Amino acid sequence: TSSFDCTPSPSKTPVENPLNIMLNIVKNELQEPCESSKVKEEQIDTPPACTEESIATPTEIKTENDTVESV
Repeated sequence: TSSFDCTPSPSKTPVENPLNIMLNIVKNELQEPCESSKVKEEQIDTPPACTEESIATPTEIKTENDTVESV
């Protein structure tokens, strides 16, 4: 049993490493929001294009309504 007890001691050391890994993950998460803000800026540039498409779509719908009224 004493030799088995020696195994948990080395096991405790690897357990500390995952904690360090968790700290590294947290640091990475803190850096990611900065990159996310850059992505948000790109998304802001995208809506205008979508808006133009949205304007074009209602126009087509109006055309269909006019056709229905003509009938």
